[in-house]
Amino acid sequence: SNQDLFVIYMRKGLKGEDEVLLDPHPMSPDHTVSVGLRDVSKDGTLLAYQVREGGADETTIHFMDIDSRKNLADQMPKGRYFSISMMPDKSGFYYSRLEKEGPRVYYHPMGTDLSTDKEIFGEGYGPDKIIGAGVSDDGRYLLINVFHGSAGQKTEVYFQDLVKKGPIVTVVSDLDARFSPAIAGDHLFLQTNWSAPNGRGFDVDLRKPLRENWREVIPEGKAVVNGFSPVGGKLFVNYLENVRSVVKVF
Repeated sequence: SNQDLFVIYMRKGLKGEDEVLLDPHPMSPDHTVSVGLRDVSKDGTLLAYQVREGGADETTIHFMDIDSRKNLADQMPKGRYFSISMMPDKSGFYYSRLEKEGPRVYYHPMGTDLSTDKEIFGEGYGPDKIIGAGVSDDGRYLLINVFHGSAGQKTEVYFQDLVKKGPIVTVVSDLDARFSPAIAGDHLFLQTNWSAPNGRGFDVDLRKPLRENWREVIPEGKAVVNGFSPVGGKLFVNYLENVRSVVKVF
């Protein structure tokens, strides 16, 4: 509370001591350089963080080996990054960045030259779009979201089977509605306002993702669906009811 800037801390176990992992205060005399948490590897040994100068949209991305507290050579140049998502085995990461032509998704194998990073997705999308890309917890799937503006009324959703090295598959791209996706196992859960102003939820089997196979699992009700999380074979759904949050389990 007595600090000018946010500091990144780490704790080993629920009751462990808080350790300072990254303190940005020494990075600039006038405390205009800040840091932000972007991703952490599944085993907790690799940290991806951003460094921002002043209030700029552009940041640089760095990777810290947590055991040695040293940065890796894989440093991303200054740019506007929408997402950074590491593979569970730390072999590489997917990232989306705004280029002059528009947002693009790339894959970077750790320890390789950045100039050889392959463009995965984004061709044809202009700078008015935002694209996010994330790897599922088990490393099986890459999930891609296209937002038509930060407050846009339309979202596109795509996925790729990384184990089978399959093509990028369209889940939805033709509906003027918002979709918030989350992957659990071989299923994709979609929160959406498609024909449902208060929101509803679908279960999409990624082995047969055509819309005719979608299954509605959260019907629209009087309360507004705020968000949801798939955990342990259940869906925890956050509703807004009479200006207060209520969580229901499906």
